Amino acid sequence: MGGLLWLTGAVARALTAGMHSIAQATLAGMLIVGGMAIYALLLALFGVLSWREAVSAIRQTTAPDLRN
Repeated sequence: MGGLLWLTGAVARALTAGMHSIAQATLAGMLIVGGMAIYALLLALFGVLSWREAVSAIRQTTAPDLRN
C-alpha cells in the first residue's frame, strides 16, 4: 500500500499543480480510500483477516461516551 501511494504521489502532484484546493483535497481523499482498499484486499488475499472478521471488528468498536 505504501509503495503504491508513493508512486501515485508523484503523479498526483503533477496532476494537481494548477488545480483548485478543493480538487486537490478530493484527489488526496481518493488516494487515501484507494490505499485503504488495497490494504484490505492484501489482508484478505494473504489470509490475515477475512471480510467477515473485519466487519465484525468494526461493528464491535464503540465510540467513547462524551457526556461523562
